Amino acid sequence: MSGDVHQHFYSDPTVRRKLDRIERMLTVLLRQGDIMAGELEALQAQVEKNTEVDQSAIALLNGLSTQITALKNDPVKLQAFADSLRASSQSLADAVVANTPAEDGGTGGGGTGGTPPAGGGTGGGDTPA
Repeated sequence: MSGDVHQHFYSDPTVRRKLDRIERMLTVLLRQGDIMAGELEALQAQVEKNTEVDQSAIALLNGLSTQITALKNDPVKLQAFADSLRASSQSLADAVVANTPAEDGGTGGGGTGGTPPAGGGTGGGDTPA
């Protein structure tokens, strides 16, 4: 079987402008979809990281609870454990201060790259142990 197919395209300028407009809108939508896909991927990675941090914090708290319960009847060992925690948290605090960039405007944060100023100031939470 053979046959000829003839196609005729009617080129109405109004229809052509509308089709061009639709095509531009689709292009914009596709670009937005690509941007949103990248943002979604970044958000999923952050959620995964937060979940891992949450699980680590839960494990830490459970471990602390277990250790405190085990030491509750031995004041000397309990005090040694408390001292160890205090030293660890001070090391962590020092590392955070040392590795936190200074804020714009020079206010707050103490992020000078060094240690916090002696004597406290108005920060509130610097009570000696």
